[in-house]
Amino acid sequence: MLFSDYKLEINWEKGCCGQWQSATAKLSEDISQALPHLASAIKNARYESAEKTLRLIKDSRYIYIYPKRIYIAYINDEDEAHVLVKWVKDIVNKAYSESTKVTESKKVK
Repeated sequence: MLFSDYKLEINWEKGCCGQWQSATAKLSEDISQALPHLASAIKNARYESAEKTLRLIKDSRYIYIYPKRIYIAYINDEDEAHVLVKWVKDIVNKAYSESTKVTESKKVK
C-alpha cells in the first residue's frame, strides 16, 4: 500500500469566473518516489516532472497528485471530494501494488 490515510480540506477559490470549491487531501505518507512509475501503470495518467505531479482524469475532472497531497478543483461538496479521493487512493494503491509485484518477480528470476 502506497498511502493509507488522508485529511481532507474543502476550500473556496476565487478567479476571474467567480468562486468555486476545491479539495485538498493531505496524505499520510510521502509518495514522491512512486509518482513517475504510476504514470505508466495508470491509464490516462501523466507525470509532470517539473512539478513532480501526477495528473489523473476521472469523468472529465482533473485530479493532481503531489508528493504529500491530492488536489481536486471544482467539486460540488465534501461528499463528492471524499468519493474522488477514495477513488484515487484505490487506483494508486492498486497500481503500486501491481508494479511492485512485477519488480519483485523480476528480482527472483
